[in-house]
Parts: sequence; structure tokens; C-alpha cells
Amino acid sequence: MVHGKTILAEVKRRLKKYDKMNLIKDEVVYDHVIKGLKIFGSNVMQLQDKLVHVKNGSAVGPKGIWGLTGAFLCEPKGYVIKEGHEDNLQSTFFWREISKSGTRWDNCKECCEESYQQTVVESIYFNDLHVDFHYQNPIPLRPARNMKKDQCAGEFRKALRFNSPYEINLNEETITTNFSDGAVYLRFYGIVLDDEGIPSIPTTQHEKLETYILYYVQWKLMEEWWLNGDVLNIETRIQYLLGQVSDSKGLAMTEAKFSTLTPQSLRKIKIQNRMESYKYECMFPDLNNYYNAAYSY
Repeated sequence: MVHGKTILAEVKRRLKKYDKMNLIKDEVVYDHVIKGLKIFGSNVMQLQDKLVHVKNGSAVGPKGIWGLTGAFLCEPKGYVIKEGHEDNLQSTFFWREISKSGTRWDNCKECCEESYQQTVVESIYFNDLHVDFHYQNPIPLRPARNMKKDQCAGEFRKALRFNSPYEINLNEETITTNFSDGAVYLRFYGIVLDDEGIPSIPTTQHEKLETYILYYVQWKLMEEWWLNGDVLNIETRIQYLLGQVSDSKGLAMTEAKFSTLTPQSLRKIKIQNRMESYKYECMFPDLNNYYNAAYSY
């Protein structure tokens, strides 16, 4: 994997004149890296999961999400406070959220542990406090009919035929639902991010993907500067970079689809995806055949 900070450093080196003008912002570069990688779809993505909280029919999706493979509406079951932290609970954000929602929670440490595989567990840390939230009774969601095809991955597309009262839509990184509030467990393909939300680029055999991303980021940066009037008379540079983006895209796509990753990184991602998939199957043992049943009639 090529870390986003490596891409940032190389972009600043190539555009050092503009870096001295403080035009290159770290977060903007990382956003362009993510947008550039999404063009290559699941070839450069990793299978992931996350719990999001829908409020008033919408929620912000996980950063770097590309396509959903499954979604479930879950109901709250309880929480577990890690040993030594009980006295801190009432002063946390967690406690205020419970009061606002009007949901009564009980400390169900034993029952949660007994039914661990049938619940979704969300771990949240508040300074030195660690609380595990447990959610139960997952109800499968179906994709909205106007959901973009490229954001509805794999078997999840076939769930359109399932007669579920609840549906979900994904537009870029924004989630909308036909219900007002609730906790939704997502399964999705997304870009690999570190703890700071910085993306990483898979290392392809001949580094064509990294080459493409470098040209793409430079092109988008200069295009924005020109459009905003920050830098003038750079049209020739923009056209040059656009040509490099177009030329390198095909080569990068070929590597992403076929030679794709080096044997080492490919093996690593396959193992990671399989582990994530196995965790999902264990978490919802009664729903493993849901999507097959959804279109079997």
C-alpha cells in the first residue's frame, strides 16, 4: 500500500511553486485521492462494515464508501461498560444521547455476552471510558429503486425484489432511508483509510495506479485554482495534466482489473475480505441466505 502522505509529499514536490503559495491543502489532496480511486471500483476496495445512525431519514455514510453489499436496521439492546469505568458513565455524551432519544437502556452485560453473535456491537471511547453498545433483531433493508447501480454491489442489487418495508439509498457518501430514525448496520466496499481518515493506494505490479492518482490529483488541484482565480495563465498545464490523466487511466485500469495487486498485497486483501465476510456470517447466522431468498421466486 502507498500511504496518502506519500502521495501528498510527491504532489508538493512536483508543485513546489504552488506549495510555497500555500495553495496545497492536505485534506483537499486526500479527498482527490479518494475520488480518483473510486473510479476503479471494487478492484481497489476492501470489504468493511460500520454502524451509522439515521436521523430524520438521512445519515453521513462512511468516508471512502464505494458500494453497499448489505444493510440492516437494528434495534438497541443494551450496553456493556468496561471494568473500572462505571462511575464515569453519567457524565458522558453517551448518557445525553440516551436521554434525548427517550430509549430506556439497561446494563445487560451477561445477556449481551450470551447472544454476542446475534448482535451488532459498536465500541465507543470517551477519553478513558470504553462502552460497547449492542443492537439486535437486524431487519434487512432493500436498495431504493433509484439507487445508482455502481453503488449497489454484488447480491445486494438482487434484493430489489424483496418485499421489505424499509429501504436505503446511497448517493456518493450520503445515506437516505424511508424511515425517520434508527441504527443501520452497513456492509460495503470502501477505500482503505487509516485512523486519521487518510487513504492508501494499493500497490499494483507496475505502479500504474499510483501514477494515475498523482496526475489526477495535480490536474484537479490546478483546475480548481484556475476556476477560483487563485492562479492565472495555467491553461496549458491543465491541458497537459488532463492528457496524462487520460493516457494513464487505461493502463491503471488494466492493472487494477487483471494484474491488479502484487501477489503479497492481493493475498492480504483476500484474507482480510474473507475474515470480514466470516465475521458477518457469524453475526447474522439466520440471514446468510437472505438475498438468495429475496429473488428466488
